[in-house]
Amino acid sequence: MSHLQFVVIVPAAEWAAWTARIVQLEAREVAAVATAEAADPLLTSSEAAAFLGLKDGRSVTKAKRAGRLSGVFINEKEYGFRQSELTRYLNRYKRRKP
Repeated sequence: MSHLQFVVIVPAAEWAAWTARIVQLEAREVAAVATAEAADPLLTSSEAAAFLGLKDGRSVTKAKRAGRLSGVFINEKEYGFRQSELTRYLNRYKRRKP
């Protein structure tokens, strides 16, 4: 069984332009992600409970485990919740923020 390999010869100036463009696009992507995360902060369970007007973080964790709320692990013991997800939860379950 033979495997064919192809070689593309690119002039040095063109290669430099491509790699510079890739670096520029990667930097733009990193900045966009950082901006999106800053606009949508990650709250702990207790902060999320306060945002939702609940007594404590256990209620938020229960909602997460029941699948009504999505979150991410902050560490091995605690979930984090995006503020946009909490707003969606308020709207979906018709909860009013006090």
